[in-house]
Amino acid sequence: MKNNYQSMSASELYDWLRKSYDSNGLYDDKSQLLLRLGTEFENIKSLGNPVERSVEYFVSKILNGDSINVISDSQAVVDAIQQVYTWSNLVGKKSSYVRDYALLGDLFLKVRNTEDKVIIENINPSYVTFVNLDGRGNVTEIRIDIPYVDDNKSYWYTEYWSKEEEYVGVWEHTLTPETSLEQLGDPVMYNPLAVYGIDFVPIVQVQFRDVNKTRGQGAVYHSLEKIDELNRMMTRLHEQIFVGSNRAWFLDTSNKQAGKLSLPMGLSKTQKDGAMIEVNGNPVSAIANLPYADLLNVVNNMGEELIRDLPELRAYSISETNLSGKAISLLLAPAIQRAEEAESNLIRGIERVDEIALTLGVANGIFPSSLGTYERGSFEHSIVPNDMRALPIDEKAQGLTYLTSAGIPLSVAMQLAGFTQEEIDLTTKEVQAQPVSPVPLEPVVNP
Repeated sequence: MKNNYQSMSASELYDWLRKSYDSNGLYDDKSQLLLRLGTEFENIKSLGNPVERSVEYFVSKILNGDSINVISDSQAVVDAIQQVYTWSNLVGKKSSYVRDYALLGDLFLKVRNTEDKVIIENINPSYVTFVNLDGRGNVTEIRIDIPYVDDNKSYWYTEYWSKEEEYVGVWEHTLTPETSLEQLGDPVMYNPLAVYGIDFVPIVQVQFRDVNKTRGQGAVYHSLEKIDELNRMMTRLHEQIFVGSNRAWFLDTSNKQAGKLSLPMGLSKTQKDGAMIEVNGNPVSAIANLPYADLLNVVNNMGEELIRDLPELRAYSISETNLSGKAISLLLAPAIQRAEEAESNLIRGIERVDEIALTLGVANGIFPSSLGTYERGSFEHSIVPNDMRALPIDEKAQGLTYLTSAGIPLSVAMQLAGFTQEEIDLTTKEVQAQPVSPVPLEPVVNP
């Protein structure tokens, strides 16, 4: 039951990854298909599947926290961006966006406006039939095909954007996503981009891992074959546990009569449903004496090999240890590097989305023209994530005590100990507000 992931379409790959995340019954559909075709198949269970753990690690790290920190020289720009986030419930949906981002490798964020709002939406990558990018990674052409069922009638909603031809069109049809636009007939909606006050496609693609292809790679893509192999090995290992079931017998193949196998000498047919058998009067277990420990060692070695590909999995094994935060940070350094790269890609993508949202907002009178324009650089801003490598508070406090006792000023010591600038500002403000008690004068003693 080999999967050729290289030959899968983007939609097929996304479907497989979603099933891998859910894990249960991962191989059932394929087994049933092979059974119907009369083809030999393996009964594999996803017993060693680490996809959910890998993805959830990145959900816990990328843009962690209950807010998205935006900084800019213009407070009006910050306020407008935060307003777009509120309208879009971006903070509330952040975890689900990052989950799809890490799992599938692609995130498509679309900006649209209503009469009084600008909203950011997440497009299911499975619905993106094709996308073209320019040299800077900006979307220049994209087709989206969404299946709908309405009043017991199923149809496709097709949306197509083109920067070169400067228009967006929408079709509703009963054909397929592979059908060319020319064959779909007249669109139900056709608008030049200028109608929205833009000359670009208001959709941003973010790739979890950029491998210089049209689609990105998710957190586990490069290890899918190893995951299949680990699942296969663990299934076989668990099958050995039940090899002593009532139907598991060792037959004497050396004594064939009329093409039939005979039972071992000393075993009567009436004993074939027992857990113990007798051969020449000696009891023999029906359970095979298997090198289970050796088989388990092979499985564990494959699991360790998978951790080399997916270092974030180590976080689930060291969380129960008594290692210091610094030691854990060193062990998880490869995982943190993967998370930081993906977070950097996501931040750049959201910053582009923000600029599109402000452009649409100003062009449609939702935000005041005094906010400026993209061409003048008025919308420049940065998103500052929380530190993934932050040490536990007790270890930071211990380091702070050591540094301040060495005479290092409090604000500098806090920075060196790993405290955030917000924590430093709050602490120094509180210290400065504390009244200083005068030192009592010692009485003068006459000689």
